[in-house]
Formats: sequence, structure tokens, C-alpha cells
Amino acid sequence: MSSTPVDLVGLVRMLIGTFQRSHPTANIELSLARGLVALPRAVDPDAFAIVLNNLLENACRYGTPGGLITVTLEVDGIIIVENGVPHPLELELDVYRQRFKRGHSTQPGSGLGLAIVDRLMMQMNGTMQLSLEESETGENRFRCTLLFPASPASTSA
Repeated sequence: MSSTPVDLVGLVRMLIGTFQRSHPTANIELSLARGLVALPRAVDPDAFAIVLNNLLENACRYGTPGGLITVTLEVDGIIIVENGVPHPLELELDVYRQRFKRGHSTQPGSGLGLAIVDRLMMQMNGTMQLSLEESETGENRFRCTLLFPASPASTSA
């Protein structure tokens, strides 16, 4: 937590730009809710950066190769990171919150990414929800929803 609210809109824009410079083949689309200009939340910007970076890294590593990764910001403090998945996932998605749990992949990794995200979200008084959605084209899309409730400090800014 931070005593000073951080604008998550600006921070997300910066982090996506930095990520895309280091991952030039990443296909990331940022979508902001209508009228959303700023999203102040009392979070630690470094912890938030780790959260978003881990989610983008997982989407690139385990998602559909070259597939679209969408990052959506809602006015109520919800941030959604979503990507297609080429392999079947566990029916109970919360298993991916466990340390060292990975999906079907030959990609390198230790299975810590979502466990770290989950832990940091708790420390920032937020929550992480995992779901699998079917797109209009029938593609399975893995969705990680981050919920950052407004705090008195962020609503008075």
C-alpha cells in the first residue's frame, strides 16, 4: 500500500509501453472505459508494476502465439488482462494461484507468476479472479481480473 494515490491509467500506459519495447512481437491492446481519464488507487507502483508485468509475461509465454492480449481498465478499479490459450486449462483455475503450478507448455518458467500476483494483490488490498471465457470466434480466453477498491485516500484526491 501507498499513502499517496497513484494514477493506474498513466502507470498502465507506461508499463505496457515498456513491456512492448522489450517484447516487440507482443500484440497488446489497451482499452479504457468511456470517460476514464485517471484511476487513483493507494497502491505501491513497484508492486503494481510486478503484477502487470507478470500477467503480460504469462500471456506472452503461455497464450496463443502472436495472439491478442487485451488490458482493460474500468472506472470502478477493475483491471482485466485477457489472452487466448492454445492448450486446455485445468477446470479449477484457482490451482494456478499455487506456487510452481504451470499449464501445459514447453516454455520455460517456474510457475510462480500468478502466485506472486495473488500475493501482491492481497498486500495492496486488492483481489485477483481467474476465469476462462469463450470469445465470439470460439477461442478460449484466459482472463485475470484485478479488483482495486477505492480507498478514502484515493477518493479524496
